[in-house]
Amino acid sequence: MQINGYHRGYMGVFLRVNLNTKKIEVDNQYCQYDILRQFLGGKGLGSYILYNELKAGVNPLNSENKIILLTGPLTGTGVVTGSRLCLVSKGPATGYWLDTGTGGFFGSELKKAGYDGLILEGKAAEPVYLYIREGEVRILDAHRIWGLTIYETFRALKEIHGGKAHIGAIGPTGERGAKISSVIFDGRASGRGGMGSVFGSKNVKAIVVEKGKGKVLTYDPETLKVINKEVQDILLRSQVIKDMGNYGTASVLPMISEAEAWSVKNFQQGKLEGAELIYPEVFKRQIWEKHTACFACPIHCAQVGKISEGKWSETESEGLEFQTIWAFGPQCGVNDINAIIRADYLCDEYGLDTISTGNTIGFLMECFERGLLSLSDTDGVELRFGSGDALVRTVEKAGKGEGNLGELASNGVREAARKIGQGSENFAMHVKGLEISAYDPRRATGMALSYARADRGACHVRPGTHGVEILGMPKLIDAFTDEGKPEVVKRGTEMGNILWDSSGLCKFLAWGLAPQKALDLINAATGFQIDGMKEFSRMGERINNMIRLFNVREGMTADDDTLPHRLLKEAHKEGPAAGRVLEEKLIKMKKKYYEICGWDENGVPKEDKLRELGLYDLLH
Repeated sequence: MQINGYHRGYMGVFLRVNLNTKKIEVDNQYCQYDILRQFLGGKGLGSYILYNELKAGVNPLNSENKIILLTGPLTGTGVVTGSRLCLVSKGPATGYWLDTGTGGFFGSELKKAGYDGLILEGKAAEPVYLYIREGEVRILDAHRIWGLTIYETFRALKEIHGGKAHIGAIGPTGERGAKISSVIFDGRASGRGGMGSVFGSKNVKAIVVEKGKGKVLTYDPETLKVINKEVQDILLRSQVIKDMGNYGTASVLPMISEAEAWSVKNFQQGKLEGAELIYPEVFKRQIWEKHTACFACPIHCAQVGKISEGKWSETESEGLEFQTIWAFGPQCGVNDINAIIRADYLCDEYGLDTISTGNTIGFLMECFERGLLSLSDTDGVELRFGSGDALVRTVEKAGKGEGNLGELASNGVREAARKIGQGSENFAMHVKGLEISAYDPRRATGMALSYARADRGACHVRPGTHGVEILGMPKLIDAFTDEGKPEVVKRGTEMGNILWDSSGLCKFLAWGLAPQKALDLINAATGFQIDGMKEFSRMGERINNMIRLFNVREGMTADDDTLPHRLLKEAHKEGPAAGRVLEEKLIKMKKKYYEICGWDENGVPKEDKLRELGLYDLLH
């Protein structure tokens, strides 16, 4: 279609693929100015599409559910970190909203092939994969790759389509509907919430995008080039970004460890004995071989390496991140870097989310040590904290769906607690069905509210208040007070919704870049002329309310915005968080958060707020 100046930054069309009928069509209804100007792209635009297309009450693994892949206006433009792809659906882990993102090259190549996104609907009668290149879209037979692991699938599809093809695929866990299964795009995981099982429920094994020659046109390319150079210079001068380049997200690990701000042994304590054995310097010295980067990124945060000796020798690691190290390390009481790398590798091989898998295994270890699980329940695995062997064996069983232990470990902590019972629900560490990540909110109070009301369940970046409470970025604030935290969470949510999740930029820019610079990039690319941070924040608020409306329609209430019993009522016995619990503070923060959001006491957006944001008329 003809793209005018105000639509620059976009290709102007979505692909719509109906797997029931095999009908493929080009759809531009969501690429209209009024919609893009309000929701931008990525997560924001996905919230509008999913609310409008999915009726209430659909089972996430039913054929009526939809998968929406979305780029942002900066994806594929060549601006710094403009690579991001967002996936949106109704999540099987929670039954509520799910979005999950990925970097790499897939998003930029989808856009260069001519599409802002893709809507998958229905269910294929037999296993299929989708093949996309400029001017050609096909639904192809996937029988020969169904059942293969992620890496086997990548190799098979590259043999067919060439080494330059970019691939998103699920492993065996997604095929069988495991609720913590992921989608892997060119080695980078869209991990959280079970998106892999939604693909599997539709009999979709993979999506292949051929490298395209298309170009993303921008509104003011000269200004965009100048601002982009300024942004790159700012990043390259930032010590935080330099540390990211050296160690990836693991660069924060020593600070979090020394602050005792992470969960150890399933949130029972905050100090891991021998934590220095898993510090990033150890990986750099023993494992590291090279850096890799996503499209248009100068940070090069992915750390690639290989175990050189021992029983897991030749196991490769690409992008061993902080949260993964935590999940298989402190959460399980493990300080063996090789065991952590092996567990990470197996998750990528079988298509499991590392955070959810490690959280669940830590829970199962506690159940075993409490006598709630026996050796017969764990298929003979001595499932004790600190055992790297038990960790690796459990991940492998989860990947293969092998035995009772494999079933327990591959469907998340809420499902495991329901099956085990015996009071284990009190230390099943999840919110709304999504497993909590590393940061212990008893040590960083803002994270209590962040986890409790995050749109997709417990999430460390919705927003990550640990940045100001523990790391001091951009400045350190009191980690233990609840005063001012609702405002921090609201502001961080709105900025995250729009700046990173909807624009196509990477969240890591937040560690070295002022939001105004990101807004300048968006305006130069799109021509929207968003007038300052106040209006920009209002866009993020609109997206937050759109998603809340979706979740309320699916049955979410204020009672769902809570934390596990352990965090509300149990305190550490020692360390900086000793004696601290969160029940009263969370009640107070949640009430204030609802008030400043313009929601009622049940967490439902009020009519006045919807009218203020332009949502009331849009949805009625």
